[in-house]
Amino acid sequence: MMKPNLILLMLSLLLSGCSSMMVAPQPAPMESRQATTAVTGVGAVDKLIARGDEQRRQGDYQQAAATLERALRLSPGSGAAYLALARVRLDQAHYREAQQLAEKSLSLSAESRRAQREAWLVIGKARRQLGDIQGAERAEMKAGSI
Repeated sequence: MMKPNLILLMLSLLLSGCSSMMVAPQPAPMESRQATTAVTGVGAVDKLIARGDEQRRQGDYQQAAATLERALRLSPGSGAAYLALARVRLDQAHYREAQQLAEKSLSLSAESRRAQREAWLVIGKARRQLGDIQGAERAEMKAGSI
């Protein structure tokens, strides 16, 4: 039978080993020109957002929307996915939906000034296309002040 002191010693050694464990640093979000700037940290979702951005830049709006909707199903709290889909809807001339998606992105991307700026720019473009010139100017001013 083990002595209580030996048990305490072994337990303290075991616990002290746990406190010195290293945690790997998280990689910085990837940014690419004309792409959604924020990422989710979830590899599959980030890849879907990148693929959707690329499909949009190539003019394949239907496939881009499908890809980004899949990203949103996997990560419904992703401001980056909402912003990417808002850009697709803007390119498709679905201005009201683009504005709504960009507004949703704003509410989910408070920590990213660049994402906030880009969302306001999408909102401004959508409002301008809808004939709301004053609303577009307000949105553009907000984008410029970020």
